[in-house]
Amino acid sequence: MTGAQEIALEFAERLEGLGPIRVARMFSGANLSIHGVTFALVIGGTFYLRVDDESRPRFAAMGADPAVMRYLPGLLSRAESDAVVDRLMAALDTSGMTFWAVEVP
Repeated sequence: MTGAQEIALEFAERLEGLGPIRVARMFSGANLSIHGVTFALVIGGTFYLRVDDESRPRFAAMGADPAVMRYLPGLLSRAESDAVVDRLMAALDTSGMTFWAVEVP
């Protein structure tokens, strides 16, 4: 079991009141889902729940980090990262669902 999976399992236990949470390995991290919908990611020891205007700079820094992006298509420029956040926020506005990212030390 990886460190990311251990962190994900810890959060799944803390959030068990939400319902049956599934923890699965994802690239170099883990994801948490409920009823087949992923609501959180653990990458590099950080638990991510929300991306918004306040967290854009940190999100952009992650997208430019080779360790975080090593299994993804490539590093993101700040403009590319902002475009991703814009798409995520538009999805939230139109469907009420999106990926979220919050850092938990």
